Amino acid sequence: MTKILTEKEIEALRQSLSESSLLKEDNQNNRHIETYDFIAQKHLPPRLLTVLTMIFHRFTLNFRGSLSLKLRKVVRMELLEKTTFTFNELIESLSNICWINILNIKSLGQCLFILEADLALSLVDLLCGGPGKKIKRKNFTSFALLEQSLIKKVVELAIGDLKEAFNSVISTDIEIQGVEFNPQLLTIFSPDEFIVVIPIKVSIEDMSANMVFALPHNSLRPLKEILEINQRRGSGNTWADRIIDDLLEVEVEVIIDLGYKSISVDELLALKEGDILDLNKDISEKIIFKVEGIPFFEGYPVEIKGNKGIKISNLIGGEEDESDEGKGEDKGHTEKRGRAGGGVS
Repeated sequence: MTKILTEKEIEALRQSLSESSLLKEDNQNNRHIETYDFIAQKHLPPRLLTVLTMIFHRFTLNFRGSLSLKLRKVVRMELLEKTTFTFNELIESLSNICWINILNIKSLGQCLFILEADLALSLVDLLCGGPGKKIKRKNFTSFALLEQSLIKKVVELAIGDLKEAFNSVISTDIEIQGVEFNPQLLTIFSPDEFIVVIPIKVSIEDMSANMVFALPHNSLRPLKEILEINQRRGSGNTWADRIIDDLLEVEVEVIIDLGYKSISVDELLALKEGDILDLNKDISEKIIFKVEGIPFFEGYPVEIKGNKGIKISNLIGGEEDESDEGKGEDKGHTEKRGRAGGGVS
């Protein structure tokens, strides 16, 4: 027969259960629980996306200049729309062979820097003095040792500019942890982990291909926390306003197309100081302003107090701001319009 508890034992057991329940309830009240929604993690907060855009826009501007000097060619780069894939979807979207750099960003974690095979081979051809056209190979399974050596120099150049772009937001360091050529052999992330993919289109003369940055969402959490801390400390303008201010300070390339002329090498060598070249445009024709290679304004030459400049007449695709009558007839009006239109000397 089982032992029957006495009244004292029953009372002690009841009291101990009551104290245990109160302690458990107290612990639950003091515990901070963070909800993690696996579906919602597919989408990044708009503020974080804005910061990423600022970082990689700055990287694009810096790396375009660095690579242009390295290749002695005009390089164009365009930041394309960001997307979110799972790691498995990203691997399936890549070609069988490409140049994949595994980077470690201090305080953020690992990410991928991917060069399409066409871009990598074109860079090798340009560095060797070639025209940089796409190279087609049969049974292409890897890069030669010379090609690897040349591409690594370009990658190191890119990492320096990427570090500078990140340091504008968060102090960090970046190092290469490895290189892979076959996407199917990558196992650094789980197949279902969400990755933000940031493609950048690179154009060099007639060749164009993409390089891609892939950052797992989990690695961006420290960046998100820093933004939230800075937002709480900040006063006055919101984070969005401060980011917009930073973007407005980014330098852009403005080219004013005055005209062109084709000459032979003999004519070029015969040029001397004081010679005049006749361009293909009349002095009265409108001049095109190009911002980052895109036609943006139309204008015409003016002279203001002895200084020569370009008067903006209208936005391309929009309505003219004013008529072109009396462009140079009244110098007083010319000077006034030059100030209003933002004349460029």
